[in-house]
Amino acid sequence: MENWVKRFDLHSLISIICKNAADNLFNSPMIAVGRLSHFAFGFLFVCSLFISNCTRKAPLFERLSAERTGITFINTVQETETNNVLTNEYIYNGAGVGVADFNGNGLPDLFFAGNEVENRLYLNRGDFRFEDVSDFSGISGSLEKWYSGVTIVDINNNGLPDIYLSVTGKQNPELRRNELYINKGLNEDGIPVFEEMAAEFGLDDPSYTTNAVFFDSNNNGLLDVYLLVAYSGSEISYTNILAQRESDRLANTDKLLRAEWSRELGHLVYRDVSQEAGITKDGHGLGVQIVDINQNGYKDIYVANDYISEDLFWINQGDGTFINMANDLFKHTSYSAMGTDIADLTNNGLPDIFTLDMLPETNIRRKMMANPNNYRNYINDAFAGFHPQYTRNTLQLNRGSVEKSGLPVFSEVALLANVAVTDWSWAALLADFDNSGFRDIYITNGIPRDVTDKDFWDEYGRVRNIMPMRIALPKIPEVKIPNYLFKNSGNITFEDVTTEWGFDTPTYSTGAVYVDLNNNGALDLVVNNTNQPATIYRNHIIEKGDTEENNWLKIELSGSDTNIDALGAIIDLYFGDGYHQRHENTPYRGYLSSVDPTLHFGLGSYAVADSVIISWPKTDEHKRTVIAGAESNRTIIADIRNALPYTPNRQENFELLFQDVSEERGINYRHVPRYYNDFHEQPTLPFKLSEVGPAVAVGDLNGNGLEDIIITAHSVKNWIIYVQEYDGMFVEQPFLFEGDLPHVEITPTDVLLFDANGNGVNDVYIVTGGVEYPKDDERYRDLFFENNRDGSFTYLPDALPDIRISGSVVIHTDLNNNGLPDLFVGGRLHPGRYPESVSSTILINNSDENRIRFFDATSEIASDLIGIGNINDAHFYDVTGNGNKDLIVAGDWMPITILQNTSNKLQLLRPTGIEKLTGWWSTLHIADISGNGLPDIIAGNLGLNSLYKASENEPVSAYFGDLTNDGFFEMILTVFKPDSDGNRKEFPAHSREDYVRMMPGIMANFPTHQEFGRAAINDLIDVLPAEPSQKRVTHLSSTVFFNMGDGMFKAEELPVEVQFSKIFGIQAQDFTGNGHYDILITGNLSGADLKVGSYNAFNGLLLQGKKDGTYSELPISKTGFFFPENGIDILPFRDSYFIIPQFDGDLRLIEFLRY
Repeated sequence: MENWVKRFDLHSLISIICKNAADNLFNSPMIAVGRLSHFAFGFLFVCSLFISNCTRKAPLFERLSAERTGITFINTVQETETNNVLTNEYIYNGAGVGVADFNGNGLPDLFFAGNEVENRLYLNRGDFRFEDVSDFSGISGSLEKWYSGVTIVDINNNGLPDIYLSVTGKQNPELRRNELYINKGLNEDGIPVFEEMAAEFGLDDPSYTTNAVFFDSNNNGLLDVYLLVAYSGSEISYTNILAQRESDRLANTDKLLRAEWSRELGHLVYRDVSQEAGITKDGHGLGVQIVDINQNGYKDIYVANDYISEDLFWINQGDGTFINMANDLFKHTSYSAMGTDIADLTNNGLPDIFTLDMLPETNIRRKMMANPNNYRNYINDAFAGFHPQYTRNTLQLNRGSVEKSGLPVFSEVALLANVAVTDWSWAALLADFDNSGFRDIYITNGIPRDVTDKDFWDEYGRVRNIMPMRIALPKIPEVKIPNYLFKNSGNITFEDVTTEWGFDTPTYSTGAVYVDLNNNGALDLVVNNTNQPATIYRNHIIEKGDTEENNWLKIELSGSDTNIDALGAIIDLYFGDGYHQRHENTPYRGYLSSVDPTLHFGLGSYAVADSVIISWPKTDEHKRTVIAGAESNRTIIADIRNALPYTPNRQENFELLFQDVSEERGINYRHVPRYYNDFHEQPTLPFKLSEVGPAVAVGDLNGNGLEDIIITAHSVKNWIIYVQEYDGMFVEQPFLFEGDLPHVEITPTDVLLFDANGNGVNDVYIVTGGVEYPKDDERYRDLFFENNRDGSFTYLPDALPDIRISGSVVIHTDLNNNGLPDLFVGGRLHPGRYPESVSSTILINNSDENRIRFFDATSEIASDLIGIGNINDAHFYDVTGNGNKDLIVAGDWMPITILQNTSNKLQLLRPTGIEKLTGWWSTLHIADISGNGLPDIIAGNLGLNSLYKASENEPVSAYFGDLTNDGFFEMILTVFKPDSDGNRKEFPAHSREDYVRMMPGIMANFPTHQEFGRAAINDLIDVLPAEPSQKRVTHLSSTVFFNMGDGMFKAEELPVEVQFSKIFGIQAQDFTGNGHYDILITGNLSGADLKVGSYNAFNGLLLQGKKDGTYSELPISKTGFFFPENGIDILPFRDSYFIIPQFDGDLRLIEFLRY
């Protein structure tokens, strides 16, 4: 019986017992059918509950109670009349955690800093049980001080970890002096004893220090320290931030203290070298990381700054000085940046950067804290010298460097990665919690008083001078929500596993660390909470996971006599299918904390790592340790004394595929846009509609047989022609023409060079568009210029019918087979009435040798174009195989649409298999990339790196029309978001303030931000006096539509790298010489809705086609194809050149160097 029992778990036994009992009950002759006793029902009910609970999968992490662990620390913060969130905005910024083996028993111990309570030290006694030894160790600190960051460092390199505490908060500078607790070893009871010696080391700095990080800034082998500073003495708001920057500049400037050896004292002494090192730019520092971002052997400093103060990236110049190059590295950052971490998230050997902000996930929270879109403030920031910042988390994905040893290029992809919105967030920890081989993301969040709450400020702002604090403070709501955990999916995206992995307890969490508390190869989590007990989360991946799928490797480093912990060492781990993880040894991660100093790597299903290469911190020479065939599930102990000297390899030189030859060929054009605030007219637009141009075309304009370049922009005086000469050089000339234009300020959106009347020279057609002028304004009439054969042109106002639609594109083909090119002109919008559908036009060429004339034949030839939608691009191409050129169009709020050319008429083709995929389609390219003899369609879309997410079940929708019967056009944009109960519903996308601007009377039905945050779209429509029109977007990925024949297509999304941003330029050909089509792409859109931020993560891309039909990205270091601005097109030019026009950027001539 004993052996039999061992073969079954408890769940199986009780299940069997329940089943047998039930069978006996039902089969008993004493119980008639339909007359089961209450006891029988009760018994079966209990069994069913037990079995149901047992079948639930236990979470990966277990939250251990204080009774279980012995850790009873609570970071209690008391509100008073004089010290509260309204007088001290940083009161709830929390405190950190430190990890080290302070007593040398081989188990990591825990240190907690307290703001208004004593610091506590807990020794790890094994089995997740800890002993509080604070009263005996001498680390409790002063209750008069406000402790913040915890920095663990062996400052005297004696093998005993010391504790450096950052102190802030108090007005009295003597109460802000940082403290250094030197580990004096164990007393007779085995308890580590500490002595406070900050003054002796020169580290008792009285700045408002939030945190400190030790590193070797000049490669002399000594550990220097960077002090992160944040002072919030003034009340901070957008209106006074500029003034405060001046008044608080010194108080908010970080410091660099350099270590010098004192023979007299026998230990290091620190000296402030901030000024001479160039550390002079102020901020409100809440996060700091050390990393060699350009891999030149010197450590750089990344600083995440709160409020409008910009993030800083101090690039080490190698001579003891630093230069802030954040704006060179990042296109935008988080607005209220808090905690941050740097690690390789994609296993490509490049460090990525993740920084937290405070954008909520649920609709009601987002509506209650959201500021109205204010494009004017955004532009004012730009002119005041501020770099773009957005209120959301940012994930800066490292794309490698363009030049050898140069700065890397980043793509900000937090929205695509699903990690952008985590509410009021503090600590970001990047680590492999399930040992899958990819690092996951843990985030702490929450705050007892949410000072961003709009309803509170609407009330308090009116009565703040008379309302007592005791009444005001309880009116400020709390943000008490679970912390987040995101599992790395291995494809630049993350899955929210917060609940599944056991993080469902609402908290106010700040500092946090990852640490293997029981040395079993799984990373546990320790969290310092505000006004709640600290939390220990035990990781059960080793016990509950698949041992063959969750392998791990740990590394302990023993460094030099002056850097015993080898801070700054770089570990390169090679394993699996080409995976390369790079990790820099610094324990100062997340927020105000020091993580486990033992380095941890997940290996997934790989039992052996191909190699581990440890590059030790450089002093006199480079040294490294190479471990081949490192077996998993063990700890490697590496010592610098066993390392060997080596010469670093130079970055591999590649023969690039493309090179920029613009300047050497005489092209020096930069587009200067005219800024227009689209959101003033339509506050709820998803993106600006005025950001178009320059309109560029290629063709022979002077009859010399060489292709020239015409460039048109918003002012006619800026139109130019680059005339090509026989030596390949270009000469810039103005666009000269005869005749009087009705207006010289217009917005060209496309230009076409074609021979309209068959006289052998190219004439010019210019489409006008934009939104700057009223509907039906004369400036929306397209323009036609006849070529005079002498380099000049004549404006012919009567060549075109008087059609006044803001247009987008013009293309030509001979539709009626008379030998003359006819035109399709795409209509994009009616100004002020987007997304109302507009018509596109077919212009039939009725020219002769004496006169050029086109007439509108849309209703006769292509009546489906009447009110077709909002067109952005079009092509004539025979995609149906009947020998006639069909019309393919792309636009907003519509599918890729084909009008089949049959009997000289264009008729809507249905079905196509793709008619349900409505998108914000921006561009088209047609080529047979599948090689089946049928032309496929490559279509550019918004991409997936956006707050707007769309699917068939959860579309992005627009409800529009004169919704309030006031004679004005309004639009309500909607998205699906969780409500306060986690149920996904369709909500208005914008804040209450935006709708108040449009429909103030309607908003009276939702008098508070909270009430509006609860209102789904149906609640809003119910109070509208007019029935809205509706459009939907169901698909936002840039996509290939493979031609299956018979007018049917199959959609396949392009790789994730293409989805980083909105796509505008596409060319397909075999660039790499492998016999398969490759795809060259440009994109970006800067004029986005400000709550989303600019779509600027794209840097230009070459996708290499493979034999199996898949595509993979080639790095820019190999291609040389680098376009980080707004590339709006790719125009083939001559045999091996391409022209790349850029909005608000340079026009570039790129040479393809072939293969």
